[in-house]
Order: sequence, then structure tokens, then C-alpha cells
Amino acid sequence: MLPDLQLALAKLQVDRNLGRSYSGLLALTEGLHVLGCLNDAAYKALKERYSQKLECTVVVAPEQPRPPHTLSEAKEQARLKKIESNLSDVIKQWNTMKPQSRDYWVKQAEEYKDKVSNAKMVLALASEAGGPIKQETLNVEVS
Repeated sequence: MLPDLQLALAKLQVDRNLGRSYSGLLALTEGLHVLGCLNDAAYKALKERYSQKLECTVVVAPEQPRPPHTLSEAKEQARLKKIESNLSDVIKQWNTMKPQSRDYWVKQAEEYKDKVSNAKMVLALASEAGGPIKQETLNVEVS
């Protein structure tokens, strides 16, 4: 399609709040009527049909986490992601870990409990005094 026609159709679409197809069909209807190819009854029916405005709804996309702007922010995000992964492994292996290892990871979880979601799960496991993992804990999604 020629750029001038595309621009004209886009202008018609915006001016009349029409969808892309309807703006083209309305322009075609108007042109065919002016050229005498459409009688008045058909023209009125088609014009009414293709002049229906779009229903406007505003869709707001969920906020995406912003990408890091600096190298230090990128390194921090990578470090936290690694800690998250490590804590995920700790959760899976909790029942088989030695007490010294558990203590180490509990300290790590304390340090990162406000930054890493799996840290809270490790702390919850530790608060059970080293008992076996309950079934509810196993059903929690681990990233």
C-alpha cells in the first residue's frame, strides 16, 4: 500500500476512533458511493456499520523489574540470584545435612532474609529444630 494511503487511513482511524479494518471499509464505502457504484440504501447501511467506534479499554501491564543500570547493580543481582539458588539446594537437602552445614546456611539465611525469598524457608526449617521437613514445606514452589 502506498504511504499516502496508509497515512490517510491512519488519520481516518484516529479521527473517527475506528478499528483498522473499519477505517478501510468506511473509506471504500464512501468512495464507491461517490463514484455511483453504491445506491443510497446500501451506502447508509454500510456507513452506519463501519462508523461504529472502538470500545476503549486501558490495559496496564504489570510492572516489570527494572534492569540494572550499573555494573555494580548487575553484579549484586547476579550474587543474589546465586544465593537464591544455593538456598534452594539447601532446602532440598535439609534432612541430610550435617548440623554444622545447617548452622552456616541459617546464618546466610538470616543475612539475606529480606532480599532472597528462599531464606525465609530455610529459617522456617531451622525453627523446626532440625526435624524432618513437613509435607506443606515440600509443596512450596522453589525457584
